[in-house]
Order: sequence, then C-alpha cells, then structure tokens
Amino acid sequence: MYVCLSQGIPRTHHRVPIHRKKGLPMSNLLDVTADTPCPNVRLTCFRRLLRGLADGFERVRTRRLLAQLDDRQLSDMGISHSDRLEELDKPFWR
Repeated sequence: MYVCLSQGIPRTHHRVPIHRKKGLPMSNLLDVTADTPCPNVRLTCFRRLLRGLADGFERVRTRRLLAQLDDRQLSDMGISHSDRLEELDKPFWR
C-alpha cells in the first residue's frame, strides 16, 4: 500500500510504502518531515538594499519631472509652487 505525500492526490512520485504487517517495530517507519529552509539573511539584506536604491532612483526621476513642469501644469495638478520647492529640496532617501 502507498500513500501520496503531495496534497492527498495520487501521483506516480512522492510515494512512501506503508507496511501493515503485525509486529513491525516503530523504528522501521520512514521520517517524512521536511526541513523548512531558513531565509538567507545576507541575500535578504542585499535585496532590501537594492529595493531601497531602486526606490531612491525612482524618487529622483519623478522629482526631475516635477522640476520641469511650469506653473500652469502645476496648477492643473493642484500643486503650489511652494509645495514643488519643498518636494525638490528633499534628499533621495525620503
């Protein structure tokens, strides 16, 4: 007799034999537990750093576009001249 380990769906792989003979000791059972991989901390930090840099470059790009708008375009968007200057004075990480 076989038991499928993947979501209870019978498949041709991931099968573990189950013995139904009497007197079989518990030591003959297979260990089917799977270790969950812990995330690589360095890779996670590196991805976070890259995401932060990409976000910073995106803010720089949009602020350059904001700097190119004239007063009519700013008023169409509901942005005052002082709001524009305030946004342009921010560093890229904010």
